[in-house]
Amino acid sequence: MPTTSTARLVATIEEHIAKKEYQSVFMAGGCPFFALVLHEELGLPLYYSCPAEVDEVRHAFVMKGQRCLDFEGWKPIEKVAAAYALWPEVPPRPLSLDRLKEDIRKKNLGSDLESRLAHLAREEFSRNRSVYEEMA
Repeated sequence: MPTTSTARLVATIEEHIAKKEYQSVFMAGGCPFFALVLHEELGLPLYYSCPAEVDEVRHAFVMKGQRCLDFEGWKPIEKVAAAYALWPEVPPRPLSLDRLKEDIRKKNLGSDLESRLAHLAREEFSRNRSVYEEMA
Protein backbone atom coordinates (compact mmCIF):
# COMPACT_ATOMS: atom_id res chain seq x y z
CA MET A 1 0.00 0.00 0.00
CA PRO A 2 1.47 3.40 -0.96
CA THR A 3 2.51 5.80 1.78
CA THR A 4 1.09 9.30 2.06
CA SER A 5 4.26 10.78 0.55
CA THR A 6 4.09 8.28 -2.34
CA ALA A 7 0.43 9.14 -2.92
CA ARG A 8 1.35 12.85 -3.01
CA LEU A 9 4.20 12.18 -5.44
CA VAL A 10 1.93 10.12 -7.71
CA ALA A 11 -0.76 12.83 -7.63
CA THR A 12 1.81 15.54 -8.41
CA ILE A 13 3.32 13.58 -11.30
CA GLU A 14 -0.15 12.77 -12.67
CA GLU A 15 -1.09 16.46 -12.50
CA HIS A 16 2.08 17.52 -14.34
CA ILE A 17 1.53 14.86 -17.01
CA ALA A 18 -2.06 16.01 -17.52
CA LYS A 19 -0.84 19.59 -17.98
CA LYS A 20 2.03 18.43 -20.21
CA GLU A 21 4.52 20.02 -17.80
CA TYR A 22 7.24 17.53 -18.64
CA GLN A 23 10.08 19.53 -17.12
CA SER A 24 8.31 19.29 -13.78
CA VAL A 25 7.75 15.56 -14.30
CA PHE A 26 11.37 14.73 -15.13
CA MET A 27 13.06 17.21 -12.80
CA ALA A 28 11.02 16.36 -9.69
CA GLY A 29 10.29 12.70 -9.15
CA GLY A 30 10.60 11.30 -12.66
CA CYS A 31 14.31 11.95 -13.21
CA PRO A 32 15.29 8.26 -12.88
CA PHE A 33 13.13 7.42 -15.90
CA PHE A 34 14.73 10.10 -18.03
CA ALA A 35 18.25 9.25 -16.82
CA LEU A 36 17.63 5.64 -17.83
CA VAL A 37 16.67 6.70 -21.36
CA LEU A 38 19.73 8.98 -21.63
CA HIS A 39 21.96 6.13 -20.47
CA GLU A 40 20.44 3.65 -22.92
CA GLU A 41 20.36 6.00 -25.91
CA LEU A 42 23.70 7.79 -25.45
CA GLY A 43 25.71 5.14 -23.61
CA LEU A 44 26.81 7.64 -20.96
CA PRO A 45 27.39 6.60 -17.35
CA LEU A 46 24.71 7.19 -14.71
CA TYR A 47 25.28 9.45 -11.71
CA TYR A 48 23.26 10.89 -8.86
CA SER A 49 23.48 13.87 -6.62
CA CYS A 50 22.63 14.27 -2.94
CA PRO A 51 23.99 15.98 0.19
CA ALA A 52 27.24 14.54 1.59
CA GLU A 53 25.58 13.30 4.79
CA VAL A 54 22.97 11.12 3.05
CA ASP A 55 23.13 8.43 0.42
CA GLU A 56 19.90 8.65 -1.54
CA VAL A 57 19.22 9.42 -5.16
CA ARG A 58 17.97 13.01 -5.07
CA HIS A 59 18.59 13.54 -8.78
CA ALA A 60 19.66 11.01 -11.42
CA PHE A 61 21.41 11.99 -14.66
CA VAL A 62 24.26 11.02 -16.97
CA MET A 63 27.66 12.66 -17.31
CA LYS A 64 30.42 13.24 -19.81
CA GLY A 65 33.59 14.87 -18.58
CA GLN A 66 32.67 17.71 -16.23
CA ARG A 67 29.13 18.16 -17.61
CA CYS A 68 25.85 16.64 -16.50
CA LEU A 69 22.90 15.85 -18.74
CA ASP A 70 19.30 15.62 -17.60
CA PHE A 71 15.92 16.61 -19.03
CA GLU A 72 16.94 20.30 -19.12
CA GLY A 73 20.05 19.59 -21.17
CA TRP A 74 23.78 19.91 -20.54
CA LYS A 75 25.02 21.83 -17.49
CA PRO A 76 28.14 22.11 -15.34
CA ILE A 77 28.56 19.73 -12.40
CA GLU A 78 28.51 22.68 -10.01
CA LYS A 79 24.97 23.65 -11.01
CA VAL A 80 23.60 20.17 -10.34
CA ALA A 81 25.58 19.83 -7.10
CA ALA A 82 24.34 23.17 -5.79
CA ALA A 83 20.72 22.30 -6.62
CA TYR A 84 20.59 18.72 -5.33
CA ALA A 85 23.58 18.21 -3.03
CA LEU A 86 23.11 21.71 -1.55
CA TRP A 87 26.83 22.43 -1.85
CA PRO A 88 28.73 22.84 -5.14
CA GLU A 89 31.71 21.00 -3.64
CA VAL A 90 29.82 17.69 -3.29
CA PRO A 91 30.61 15.74 -6.46
CA PRO A 92 28.08 13.51 -8.20
CA ARG A 93 28.26 9.83 -7.29
CA PRO A 94 28.34 6.95 -9.79
CA LEU A 95 24.99 5.16 -10.08
CA SER A 96 24.69 1.55 -11.16
CA LEU A 97 21.85 0.49 -13.42
CA ASP A 98 20.67 -1.93 -10.72
CA ARG A 99 20.55 0.82 -8.11
CA LEU A 100 18.65 3.11 -10.48
CA LYS A 101 16.07 0.40 -11.13
CA GLU A 102 15.84 -0.26 -7.39
CA ASP A 103 15.25 3.47 -6.78
CA ILE A 104 12.41 3.38 -9.32
CA ARG A 105 10.93 0.31 -7.61
CA LYS A 106 11.18 1.91 -4.16
CA LYS A 107 9.17 4.91 -5.31
CA ASN A 108 6.22 2.51 -5.50
CA LEU A 109 4.50 4.56 -8.22
CA GLY A 110 2.56 1.63 -9.59
CA SER A 111 3.19 -0.24 -12.82
CA ASP A 112 0.76 1.87 -14.87
CA LEU A 113 2.44 5.17 -13.98
CA GLU A 114 5.91 3.65 -14.33
CA SER A 115 5.03 2.44 -17.83
CA ARG A 116 3.67 5.86 -18.79
CA LEU A 117 6.76 7.63 -17.42
CA ALA A 118 9.08 5.27 -19.32
CA HIS A 119 7.12 5.85 -22.53
CA LEU A 120 6.95 9.62 -22.01
CA ALA A 121 10.70 9.77 -21.28
CA ARG A 122 11.41 8.04 -24.60
CA GLU A 123 9.04 10.37 -26.47
CA GLU A 124 10.61 13.48 -24.95
CA PHE A 125 14.11 12.21 -25.67
CA SER A 126 13.17 11.60 -29.31
CA ARG A 127 11.55 15.02 -29.60
CA ASN A 128 14.71 16.77 -28.32
CA ARG A 129 17.34 14.26 -29.42
CA SER A 130 19.61 16.90 -31.01
CA VAL A 131 19.89 18.82 -27.71
CA TYR A 132 20.89 15.71 -25.80
CA GLU A 133 23.26 14.39 -28.48
CA GLU A 134 24.95 17.77 -28.85
CA MET A 135 27.96 16.94 -26.67
CA ALA A 136 27.57 13.17 -26.34
